[in-house]
Order: sequence, then structure tokens, then C-alpha cells
Amino acid sequence: MTARVSTVGNLKVLSINYSAILHMGDCVALTPRSEVLAVQRQVSNYLGDEGNWDSFQTFRQPIPEVLVDETVRLSIRNDSPWLAVGSMKIIGLAAAAVVQIGSNKLIDSENRTLHIRQLTRGIRPVGGTPAVVEGADD
Repeated sequence: MTARVSTVGNLKVLSINYSAILHMGDCVALTPRSEVLAVQRQVSNYLGDEGNWDSFQTFRQPIPEVLVDETVRLSIRNDSPWLAVGSMKIIGLAAAAVVQIGSNKLIDSENRTLHIRQLTRGIRPVGGTPAVVEGADD
């Protein structure tokens, strides 16, 4: 296969975080990983033992691998060795996302996110703001 050259005239990226990758150039493999445990409580209370990944099945369970056993016939004709893009604007990359300008053989991304919301009994949201049940301390 003939080598290709990738060019981008203008690139603007507003935000990259949480193991995301912006790669310019050729690469053999990119394997970003992200594990996120987000605990949101209606009433702040730090117990001191939060964050033990092993206590959540989401982080222990293996992700099934997709096995491809199909034969694909492919014919490629590149009239030009240039792969040119005028402008790219990326608002944000997060949680094992990949943007690459260039060639690559393998991208294997994995993101595991567990959101836990803990609500206090007796306190119910009313009209979008928390309301205190009668008899509660001010």
C-alpha cells in the first residue's frame, strides 16, 4: 500500500480530559482506558471508604471481545498520496475518546463509568429545589 500524508489546515480543540487522546501522526496502536466512579449525594457525607473499584461488578466484569470471522474483500485506489482536511473544530474529548490525524492499525478504547446518586429519605425535590420534610432541623 502506498504511504499517505495527512494534513489539516486548522485544528481547534476546546477540551481534552479523562484519558482522551488527540494524536497527530502515524501510530501502530492506541489503547486509552478510563474508569470513573461518580458518587453524588443529596447531603454531603464522606464515609472514608469510597472508591474501592473491586466492590463494583462494573469494574471487575470482563468486556466481551467481538470476534470477526467474515472475509472482507477490499480494493483501494488512492489517486493522490495526500489526505487533506481544511478545518476541524472539536468541542471536547473525554473518557477514552480518540481523534487521530494520520494512519493507525488498531484503536482499542475502553470506558467504564458508574454513576451513583444517593438521595436522603424524607427529602424530596419539589419544583427542582430540595424541600425539607416537616420536623427536620433548620
